[in-house]
Amino acid sequence: MKNYVSKAKEIAKACAANLNLYIKKVEFVCESGVYILRIIANKKDGIFDIDDCTRLNEAISAELDKADFIEEEYMLEVSSPGAEEELESEEEIKENINSYIHIDLIKPIEIMKGINIHDIEGTMIEVNEDSIVLSINLKGRIKKQIVAKENIKLIRKAIKF
Repeated sequence: MKNYVSKAKEIAKACAANLNLYIKKVEFVCESGVYILRIIANKKDGIFDIDDCTRLNEAISAELDKADFIEEEYMLEVSSPGAEEELESEEEIKENINSYIHIDLIKPIEIMKGINIHDIEGTMIEVNEDSIVLSINLKGRIKKQIVAKENIKLIRKAIKF
């Protein structure tokens, strides 16, 4: 299987820019014997809705048909990152201050005497050079919890129940 991602990403970025959207991720995968060009897009300001997704899909599809560089038969899949979007860059993390987030930790941290956790959820209230500060609900008490960036395996938006 050839690597089509860079050319597809170039096309997708151009189409997205024309629609005031941006491309978060592009991958070309084979799942259950079916090739999929998966494009994840979003909107800087506002909500990336089904109309945005449809317009972007149509624009990318038309440009891919013109370029005709993918040899295999494939499906184009354009979608949003979802409600629990992974935050992949420092910029995305900072844009989500005051958002409810989930962090998977590399090493457990002690949040109370004798209580170690491997993941944590809370409202991100501060982003520093070396750490992220969360406001967490710990048995009915609101507490600030500092998480070292070097101890973060994954950080994503979360849904608060």
